[in-house]
Amino acid sequence: MNKEKDDELVVLIQQLGGKINYLPNPGNAGDSLIACATYQFFERNNIEYKCCQSEKDISDNDILVYGGGGNFGGENSRVGYYIKKYASRVKAFILLPHTLFGAEELLQSLPETVHLFCRERVSYEFASKMVTRANVYLHDDMVLSADVEKMLSKPASQSALGSVGSELKRRALFKNEDFGISLKHYLAYTLKSLFGHPYPSKPQSGELNAFRIDVEKTDIPIPSDNVDVSALYELSSCEPKLAKLSTFRFLSHINAFETVNTNRLHVAIAAAKLGKKVNLYGNNYFKIRAIYEYSLKGKYANVVWKE
Repeated sequence: MNKEKDDELVVLIQQLGGKINYLPNPGNAGDSLIACATYQFFERNNIEYKCCQSEKDISDNDILVYGGGGNFGGENSRVGYYIKKYASRVKAFILLPHTLFGAEELLQSLPETVHLFCRERVSYEFASKMVTRANVYLHDDMVLSADVEKMLSKPASQSALGSVGSELKRRALFKNEDFGISLKHYLAYTLKSLFGHPYPSKPQSGELNAFRIDVEKTDIPIPSDNVDVSALYELSSCEPKLAKLSTFRFLSHINAFETVNTNRLHVAIAAAKLGKKVNLYGNNYFKIRAIYEYSLKGKYANVVWKE
């Protein structure tokens, strides 16, 4: 665990007044893993928190903490939206370790109550040059301090849908899509969690090919046995029970293999922490290479960078 870096974030939260309002970053199974790692971080450091269920949960006196990830790609990104709306209203706005680019004017306008944690040096150096009053920090991705073995030690409940009925009702009544997930898509997630693909009990071969096939894909030839596990096990990273179920299935699939070939960041980090041999490839911009250079190179001998 990166205890020293945990302390920097812990001290900041303590100095700001303790209890926080946590807004998870929406996304795939890798984002669910980030959310679960963040819950571990809070619990490990005795940080009192509540998880936002809508913008109605955010008040002016909050310490608003936005989940880590890669969702700050310009002023009109999801993070950009929340920073513009709340940075000058809440007591403090903390962005957990993120990759960021663009939004130069927004960064320059941020008040001193904003604290941006960057998860690699490219984002850190860019943000440091842009801000005039906000605070910028360098910190590993949240999953790098997570206990992934603990996440696997107790199977997630397959009935992790106990809160789904009330969640569907709330979304229907209030037409709430604060997490970027419509009522229709949320229902699809819950059905997928009931009838989703089972993870392998043992591998068909020793290697898992898990290359991304979304907007960040590259021109790497996709193997015929490719399984984009980040997309396959996506449920809802914003609903804690579904995030835990997504994470358990995601980690269980990866854990069934000895070698992992991927350009999915959190597939690589999870596999590295599970002791797998990882052949890591880049995505279509600097993110993975920059995080490899800052957090993985020289620290995880089982991770090999592939040009």
